This record gives sequence, structure tokens and C-alpha cells, in this order.
Amino acid sequence: MSPAVAVRALAHYSRAATPWGLLATTAVVAVGLLLIVARWPAVMWPLHGATIGLLAGVSAWSADERCAAVVDITPRPLWWRTLARTPATLLLTAVWIATHLAVRDRLPEHLGVLVLQGTVAAVAGFSAATWKRTSGNPEPGQRIALFICPAAVAIALAKPWSTHAPVFPIWPHEDWHRTTVIWSVTAGLAVLVMTAAMQRDVAEGHR
Repeated sequence: MSPAVAVRALAHYSRAATPWGLLATTAVVAVGLLLIVARWPAVMWPLHGATIGLLAGVSAWSADERCAAVVDITPRPLWWRTLARTPATLLLTAVWIATHLAVRDRLPEHLGVLVLQGTVAAVAGFSAATWKRTSGNPEPGQRIALFICPAAVAIALAKPWSTHAPVFPIWPHEDWHRTTVIWSVTAGLAVLVMTAAMQRDVAEGHR
């Protein structure tokens, strides 16, 4: 198969497999929530953490294979189908970054950390769902979303361990450096999980 044909096949599968309606709705909701946060940051900051959870959950959901009984026996390996589904995570990340850049003057002076949080959350959700797919679970993303979204809201509201593990900081006195470390480590773990998922798929001969 020529490279051009391979790219067209990948693009065709991506258009069919990506839940565009869900992504569009999520993008609109995420932008709305971030605009509310930017308008009243001191009061509405928990919505920032909630939006991070939303990105992680929907990114995981986009990895679900609703026709697994058919596609799991086709010649396309899981890594190929995973690659075809990455536009979902890329789109959510792009919306997150663009919105933060647009309202950066009304947010805490740690734009890099804020961008890192949403980006890592989206990648981590997608990686976790992909790992579960290698276990034979065709639609793990929905369950992951049902867990991570309320968990993010709870952490954003209650801010447990905020002194030692500031997951969603807002105030200048909070340890933003430690937050960067937390999310950087999470990013590394997400990459390891994705790598392990691909290796597991190859080793077990999943298709």
C-alpha cells in the first residue's frame, strides 16, 4: 500500500470513528466554563478543575470502540486505530490552549502550568482508555469518564492535600512548582501507559 493510500485510509477511519458531536459539545462547554472562570476567578476557580476533568473524561471516551465485535477482527491493529483517534485529544487540547491564551490576562500568572494541566489530563485519559482496550474492554472510556469527571470536581472543590499536593492551585502562595512536578510526572506516566498498551497489543496479537 502506497503512503498516500495509507494516509487516506487513516483519515477515512478517523472521520468515521471520532465522536465529532461529543467533541464539539465538549469544546463549547469547556470554552464557556473557562470564560466564567476568567470573569470571576476567585469565586469560580473550581470550574477550572472541573473542565480539566471533562477533558480527561471525553478524551478517554473518544477511545471507545463501539463496533469492536467487527473491527477487532479486521487487519487494522490497535495502534493504527489509536492513531486514527488522536484528533479527538488534539482538538480538545487545542481548544484548551487557545482559550487560555485568549483570557490569559484574567488568570493566575502561571499560564504554562494551566496549559500543562489540561493537556496532560487529555493525554492521560486517552492513554488509560487505550490500555483498557488491550484488555479486551471495547468501551472503557465511558466508565473512566464517569469516574474522573466527578473526581476532578470533588478535588477542585475540597482541595485535599493542597499543602503537599496542590493539584489545582490558584493563589500566589500555593506551590506552583510542585504542581508542575505533579502534572509532569502524570504526563510521563501517561506516555508509559500508552507505550505499554502498544507493546501489549503487539505481544498478544490483538487486532
